[in-house]
Amino acid sequence: MIYFWGLLKAEFVKSIKLTFRYKFNTLFNILFWAVLMVLLSHVLLRGKPEVKTWAFICSFMIWLIANNSFISVVDSIVSETVQGTIEQLYLNSRSFFTLLLVKGLVSSVITIIQSVLTLFICVLLVPSVQAVFSSNGSLYFRCFSYPSSPL
Repeated sequence: MIYFWGLLKAEFVKSIKLTFRYKFNTLFNILFWAVLMVLLSHVLLRGKPEVKTWAFICSFMIWLIANNSFISVVDSIVSETVQGTIEQLYLNSRSFFTLLLVKGLVSSVITIIQSVLTLFICVLLVPSVQAVFSSNGSLYFRCFSYPSSPL
């Protein structure tokens, strides 16, 4: 168990350092998903009051987290194969699948942080979604439906 936590900590530190080292890539990733979400919410949800904007945004975030976690694991396998070190990892006394699980977990945490930033950018850009702080200190999102427009 100590090995697992040490591996998780090392992978998380590595991912944070890579995230801050490649600032442009991180910012572009966050802004790309925010702009895509804003465009989709404006185009797909205009004039459809039965569709909940918050449900769309939440499902988009869940898809984004799952997609990035899966891509991270696959990218890790491909990069290890290209470097020629995948055999070393597989022959390691520790489990190769534990290493892949740790990479997926760390990628999920990083993606959740990026998704929260993307959500706050969407709150700024989508007029039908507002972030509201309640009196007890909690944060919730209030959504308004677009008025129906005749086509």
